[in-house]
Formats: sequence, C-alpha cells, structure tokens
Amino acid sequence: MPAPAPEPALGFLHGGSFSQLATLADPAVRLWRPREIYLPDATEADFAGLTTLIVSGRLHLGLLPRVTAWVNGVAERGGTVVVLGENGDCSMPGATQLLLGLLRWTGVKS
Repeated sequence: MPAPAPEPALGFLHGGSFSQLATLADPAVRLWRPREIYLPDATEADFAGLTTLIVSGRLHLGLLPRVTAWVNGVAERGGTVVVLGENGDCSMPGATQLLLGLLRWTGVKS
C-alpha cells in the first residue's frame, strides 16, 4: 500500500503590514493553518514542503529579490504560487499574469 499523500501546506509571505497581519488573524484564514513567513526574517527552510504559497502585495522591493528563488522553488516542486497586488519585478519563470480591475462594492439593493 502506498504511503498517504502529505497534508497540503500553505505559506503566507508577508511584510508585517496591518492589513497582512489582520488577514493572518482572520478566523477563516486561521482554519487553513498557514505558515507565516515574515519577509525580513525569511529563510529557505520556511519554504520547504509548501504546496501553496500566497505572496502578499506591496512587499519591500529591496528584500524581495533575496527570497525570489525560494518562492520559485515552491512552483518548481509542483506547488501553486499566488502573487497578490504589486511586487515590482518579482520574476516568476513560466508564470501567467492575470490583471484584474479594482473591485468596488457600492451597496446592494434587494
């Protein structure tokens, strides 16, 4: 009998902004038990074993190049990498960019 597949591992790369920390504190996000990876302190080991990585938008452009190879490594191992927002020239070989317009919620009438 083959060994069971490992449980999916979700990582969340962030820069420590209020909105990023609030997202990580959200109970709906906590359910997924994301591995919190703080960009200034990130090490290669933080990215090991991830099957999915969410990269927050507006990360420090001076620090981002240091982790780009590790982010790419998640995708190269067959994982999924989602880069949100603007992150300068965060080079992802083979990546497809999907540009979405700004969503505006103005109220709903019943």
